[in-house]
Amino acid sequence: TNLIDRIQESEEALKQKEQLQFQVNLSTGRKQLVVPTNDKKVKEALRLLEEPICYFGENAGHRSDRLYKMILELQRNGIHCHFNEFDQLVIDDVALTGKDIGMENEDETDENATFYTESENADELSKHRAFLSNYSRKRAAARLFHEQEQLQPFFDIVPPKATIDVEAQKQVDAAFAKKRDAFKAYLSQSIQQKKEWYNTHYAPMEMMGSYIGAQRPLSCIKMAYNHVIMGSWDGAISMWQLKQDDDGVLPVQQRITNFGDEQDPHTVGHYHRITDVAWMPSLSSSDLESTDHVHFASCSADKRVLLWNLHSSTPLSSVTPTSLYGAQSLAFHPSSSYLASSHIDGTWQLVDMATQKRLYEQDGHATAIKAIDFHPDGSLLASADGYGVMRLWDLRSGKSIFDGAAHSRPITCLSMASNGFQLVSGGDDNFLMFWDLRRRKVMHRLVAHCKTITSVSFAHHDHYVISSSNDRTIRIWENHSFKLKRKLLGHDAPITCMDVHDNVLVSGSYDKTWKYWSV
Repeated sequence: TNLIDRIQESEEALKQKEQLQFQVNLSTGRKQLVVPTNDKKVKEALRLLEEPICYFGENAGHRSDRLYKMILELQRNGIHCHFNEFDQLVIDDVALTGKDIGMENEDETDENATFYTESENADELSKHRAFLSNYSRKRAAARLFHEQEQLQPFFDIVPPKATIDVEAQKQVDAAFAKKRDAFKAYLSQSIQQKKEWYNTHYAPMEMMGSYIGAQRPLSCIKMAYNHVIMGSWDGAISMWQLKQDDDGVLPVQQRITNFGDEQDPHTVGHYHRITDVAWMPSLSSSDLESTDHVHFASCSADKRVLLWNLHSSTPLSSVTPTSLYGAQSLAFHPSSSYLASSHIDGTWQLVDMATQKRLYEQDGHATAIKAIDFHPDGSLLASADGYGVMRLWDLRSGKSIFDGAAHSRPITCLSMASNGFQLVSGGDDNFLMFWDLRRRKVMHRLVAHCKTITSVSFAHHDHYVISSSNDRTIRIWENHSFKLKRKLLGHDAPITCMDVHDNVLVSGSYDKTWKYWSV
């Protein structure tokens, strides 16, 4: 009897272990589950699951959410199903397509349609997309021309071909060797210049000042045009000015303005936690002196996005999105013509700065979008969510052209490189992921910190990557080799935000202080 009881107990324990393991696998699959961004593919999947492809009043976004919940329910019931890289529904390792249900020729025009795009004026949206296409094409051409100009002397380095004439062969060999040696010298010189720049700017970098930034922990900090703006949990936005003295040091002058009315915060400014601030790019000196030009934007948990001028403590205007949930992050387009905001409901929105009105809302994430950033050419936008999924959107068509789930925990920050093909993301899993956008995959995974990574940025022509973390450190990594070059210590509490500009770095912390680092 005792033996039988022990066998029954061991079988029950085994069942409990299997059930627990299934729940863990289900949770992991849920975080990394990605549904297609093409409405035609969504309809195909619904038809394959023998579900109605459309309900009354249902748009593309609602249809995608319904499919997402259905896939999760199937996984709970032990059916292994997901979508492969071709957006095909895979059930028990068998990929199904629209041909299986006769949908291969249905609604062919959907391939050219924009996904999840809701705009009050389709013609106006088409004009903006034409502008984005022309703008990005010119920027890409200029960037590639600059790269080719640097390498033009070495483009014709090819192995010599065998010829009948021995003397001619020797001349070809000599020319090839000369070009090869010149290219090696160029690479050696570039590496040496990189080392000299690091030894001059980053190696001697130290903390130059520490100041109380707000009455509650700082949540974001950005630096540009010799000004530093920061937001905190109490809804206040502070601005500090950096001025250079005779010794060449950049001391902080003082806190100039506290944007928003502290006495009555409900009438002006934000009245909940600031989630992000963003400087408008490419401001001229006359723009900075103007009293009616937009200089930066802010977003908050109070669901508002405000536009500010440096010379006023009241916002110029509000471009409050239609989302019922607070904005998480902001990013200005390189042309300064658009402002993107991401939200807790898994959407991001694009605002036309000329009219300060929303152009459209984009759906596609299953949870809150934590970070967004524009491609330097202005053609793409990257978004990352709380399930560790990163998506790449083509602004010229509105389509999602890539999605990846490399992180096992929420992605908290990301940054696009100026070279146009690199992207780095940091997450709650303590990893930095280095993406190659040309190959559309992660090229290197780096255990960068001991706790959540809060900020990451490329620096000095993409030669370095700088990250901050809740482990109270700021770390400087060498790009391409992924070696740790320096660890900056000085914060007594988790670092919540960080920004870098040339050889000056600023960081904010949970202890309400912010510090700036320089040589």
